[in-house]
Amino acid sequence: MTLPWPTTVVQGKSLALELLRDLGEALAMAKYMKFIAPFLGVRSTPRRLALRDQCQGLDTPSSDELGDACVALMAKEEREYHYEAYALIERYVDVTDKYFLAEYVEDLVTTKPWWDTVDGPGTTAVSPLCWRYDATEFVLSWSSSKTCGSSAPRFNISAHGRRTPTSISY
Repeated sequence: MTLPWPTTVVQGKSLALELLRDLGEALAMAKYMKFIAPFLGVRSTPRRLALRDQCQGLDTPSSDELGDACVALMAKEEREYHYEAYALIERYVDVTDKYFLAEYVEDLVTTKPWWDTVDGPGTTAVSPLCWRYDATEFVLSWSSSKTCGSSAPRFNISAHGRRTPTSISY
């Protein structure tokens, strides 16, 4: 029996990352980021090399399958899992539907630390999907939120968006 797409992807990424765990690097990385989150200690180049072909041979996910896999990866504490969630969104952004921001990205944007929001879903999901679908309502609600990550989408759309100037006034 074949496992569901999200389960297959999350298990594969988890196994690959755990095999690369380096406690010394993890401490150095956490210290550099002021201990905002724990790390496995896997630098970006070895992580990307180990995982670049991990989705080869898998079917293209639906928007919901992609969202479920990303939420599962983001639920893990270590940042390398978050980076892999962003990489999945970036790879499969074309399968996302107009509900993806509300159903999957909004919680990540409003509950994760500021750095995660700018570097992760901001670039891979918020910016491209705000231009594909009218997401003014979401951006304005996130911007008025009191959470630490909530101002990041506003910055990200302005800095990385595909239109200049943005049509949303802040």
